[in-house]
Formats: sequence, C-alpha cells, structure tokens
Amino acid sequence: MADVPNRKGFAATCARQTVQQDQHKPLLGKATIKYGQCFARSTLYFSMGATIAIKFADNLDVAGHMLLGITGQPGAFVKLTELRKDFIANCVENAETMYDFAVESEQKRFSFEGNSYEFMKKYGLMKLETHKASDLLWQYAELGFCLGIAFPEQASEFVADKEHDPEEWKKFHEAGLDIPKAQDVISYSEFESAMVADFLEYGKVVAPALYSQLI
Repeated sequence: MADVPNRKGFAATCARQTVQQDQHKPLLGKATIKYGQCFARSTLYFSMGATIAIKFADNLDVAGHMLLGITGQPGAFVKLTELRKDFIANCVENAETMYDFAVESEQKRFSFEGNSYEFMKKYGLMKLETHKASDLLWQYAELGFCLGIAFPEQASEFVADKEHDPEEWKKFHEAGLDIPKAQDVISYSEFESAMVADFLEYGKVVAPALYSQLI
C-alpha cells in the first residue's frame, strides 16, 4: 500500500491522533514514532476495521468510505477483499486472537521467520516518520475491514480480547514497548458498542451524507 500522508476517513483521523499522542518530538529535527509503538496499537486498528465491516455488512460501500476515506464502484470493498483473501486466510489459520493475527500479518509483510519476541527485538525500536506511522495504522484498519468481510465469525472472536501470555507480555513491556503493564480484557459487545458509537459520531459531524445512509 502506497504511503499517502493526507488520507481521510475515520481511521485516518484516529491514526493521526494516536501518532500525535505517541510521537517523540525532539528539540531539533522531525518527530518520530517507534514501529513497536505502532504495532502495540495494531490490534485496536485491526479490530476497528473488522468491527465496522461486521456491523455494517449490508452497507459495506458506505461504511468503507466513511471508515477509510476511499470509494469505488459498487462492491469495490468485496472485490478488494477477494484479492487479499489468500493472505488473510493464511494469517487467520495460525491465529487465535487479534494479536496473533497482527503478528502473522506483520511478519509476512516483513518476510520475517521467528517468534514475536524476536520480531519485536529486531524491528520494535525502528523509527518511523509520523506520516508513515499514521498511514501504517490506517493500513491496519483497512486490512481489518477486509478481515471482517472475509471471515466475520473468526474476526469477532479475535476482537473479543483474550489475555496474552503474561510472560511474553512482560518481556515486551520490559523491552520498551509502549504497552500497559497490565492487560485490559474487553468483550466483543463492549468493544463494538464503543467503536460504532465513535464511528457514527464522527460521521454525523464530518460526513453527514454518509452517516445518513448508515442509520
């Protein structure tokens, strides 16, 4: 996916806010963010995309437009998903949680072989320019949207938080990843309710024409 600094839509707006919150801004030079910080947010953005796709399965063109700021011919998001279905299926096959899905998709993107700890040790501290970081979060939402279209049942199970291995989580935290020391666990219905409310509030204010087609 090409880097597009000025993406529109709910996901891009959230991504810019996330990066602004997490960025390191030196006295001199450009602000940056660590790749590991983006990865720590990946499950949220994958879950965002998947939840919106599942909730608005009967109106994907409008929901996708409002979420991602892109549009096309009728059925464009279904066609995009078909093109990516083999990649997504391979990630789903080896995943039990959204975290697992994130690890699988990112390690495939980097052509990396090894466990998630080794992956983070190699790439976690890599610095990204802020516009590249926000675009990466947008890409997570976009792939999550396709995941929700292609495999809604598995996606909803992934979104329902399951506690990650405590020892591995501790290693990630000690390695400097910007993740909470303790894990938060939330049900799918709780996540869906909060995410859809924020999504529709965004649409009501920023994209009323699209919002009116979703309510």
